[in-house]
Amino acid sequence: KSNIQISGGHGGLGGRALSSGWTVWHSPSGAPGAAWTPPAAPGDAPLTCALPMDVRTLLFRHGRRPDPHLDDASKASDWVVRHEWFFATTFEFAPPAGNGTRVFLRTRGVDDLAEFRLNGVTVGSTVSFNQLQYHDITAALRADGRQQLTARLRPYDPADLNDGPKAEAEPVKSSAASFKSCMFRGGDHNPFLGNAGFAMPPVLVVAEGALLESAGVEYAFAPGGDRITGEIVLRGLCWRETAVDAVLAPKNFKGETLKLTGALTPGQEVHRLAIPAWTVRRWEPFHLGFPHCYQLTLQAGGQELRLTTGFREFERRDNKAFRARPVASALDWHPYEN
Repeated sequence: KSNIQISGGHGGLGGRALSSGWTVWHSPSGAPGAAWTPPAAPGDAPLTCALPMDVRTLLFRHGRRPDPHLDDASKASDWVVRHEWFFATTFEFAPPAGNGTRVFLRTRGVDDLAEFRLNGVTVGSTVSFNQLQYHDITAALRADGRQQLTARLRPYDPADLNDGPKAEAEPVKSSAASFKSCMFRGGDHNPFLGNAGFAMPPVLVVAEGALLESAGVEYAFAPGGDRITGEIVLRGLCWRETAVDAVLAPKNFKGETLKLTGALTPGQEVHRLAIPAWTVRRWEPFHLGFPHCYQLTLQAGGQELRLTTGFREFERRDNKAFRARPVASALDWHPYEN
């Protein structure tokens, strides 16, 4: 029986989503840096879209390829895996005046290998569709407020792709080592695995002294009751001492609310707020009780992070299968996913 429980996640994060006014073009994988600018040829004019969007669907909507969802029509756009895809947008954003204020680009759901440039300056890259990442773009912002963001997306690492006659029948090398390529060779031949795009638009986040990235609750139940002690664990950057307010409130029932205050310390990426002895209502599946949920709200540095959590206890009884080794965890997964 484990007496330490953990709950939490990224939750509801604020910011300004860059969802409209995108232009999309492509070039063969490995093309020179000039590909960061749209092609001049009229027959290959850039496409326009709003996010979220993937390139196979975008080509269909602009009449350049058949609907990839129907029958085997996706084969007509399989060539997208051998190209790099560029998404660009221009937006107005005045750099913050405060010395302790920074601006970040939050990305998640980018398919797949991505590099981001703001006003021609590389500000970050991603290797996973599922990872939530923050890229500090403060130094790359233009003083006049007119900003241009460009992303280069690669469905696969170019080194993982076959060349020549073999490419059509077997686009991904059998020796490919990247996790996504291994998924393709392992049988997940969903045509949308070989794709590029944004499942979520990038988001601008303004942070004053500290950046809130994720949070959770580590707690333990007192023996024989519903009282817990523990900590709210907040993860994020901090470059100036910043006050933080935390509220744990019932979400789907009436009950007691807990309010805590503290400070985030510069130079630390993990911050903790102690939870005093507090009586909670347990989360249980409906056939055993009621799934009491709490909303955790954190405010710091001009940001607000919200997530839904609960308090529960797990037991393992008469389990002989794992006596010789630790219990398998859902978190023991490839870093591509977590």
